Amino acid sequence: PSDSEKIPIHPDITAILDVAKGDERPLGLPWADSYSIGDRCYCMTTYDHNIDTVQVETAAGWMTVRKVCEIIGTGPGYKEGYPIYNTIQCGHGPLNNAGDEHVCPGRVDFGFDGCGHIGPKWKFDEEEE
Repeated sequence: PSDSEKIPIHPDITAILDVAKGDERPLGLPWADSYSIGDRCYCMTTYDHNIDTVQVETAAGWMTVRKVCEIIGTGPGYKEGYPIYNTIQCGHGPLNNAGDEHVCPGRVDFGFDGCGHIGPKWKFDEEEE
């Protein structure tokens, strides 16, 4: 089985990507910039590697990553067992300028094996069904 198939698939996962194995060794919480609960992705970031000033297009228009995180908030707070991700948007872009997120965008709580496990995208309240 591929590396991504070696770990259980959490119900929050929306895609599993094949990622090229590099030298990156994700170390769990210190690497996490987001977490998910169900179909929601929440920020839990220090805005490292200048990600806060990156402009992204959202359902609410163009804004900085910092503004997105202020709008969607930090959710109910991370608890052990929630999937945690290397990118600011649960495995989706934008990617930071350090290079590690290009190799390992997804989950960082299973070492490299979780790198291809991608969660939900940011969701704004007006997108609720």
